[in-house]
Amino acid sequence: MLNHITIKDFAIIKDLDLDLHEGLNIMTGETGAGKSIIIEAISMALGSRADSDYIRTGSDRAVISVSIDDNNGNEYVIRREITSQGKNLCKINGELVSLAELS
Repeated sequence: MLNHITIKDFAIIKDLDLDLHEGLNIMTGETGAGKSIIIEAISMALGSRADSDYIRTGSDRAVISVSIDDNNGNEYVIRREITSQGKNLCKINGELVSLAELS
């Protein structure tokens, strides 16, 4: 289960900390509020293709971190950093992993 999302300097999002709880979580808002950007950030944290165009204007990197519990009670913190030079840094529980391993 996805427990927590942290997004920094991703598209229009400067800084977001979002806790999710067991059961149904609903995001609502007006058109252009950033709902789909949050979904895109989660997708990138889980290994989808990243593009430096997603970095917020004026920043040199975007950072997305998600906390996930598996069915056995183990917690995993996945962190993905995208730089303006096109480099990606992927970590699971602080350990550097390749994008293929992350996917």
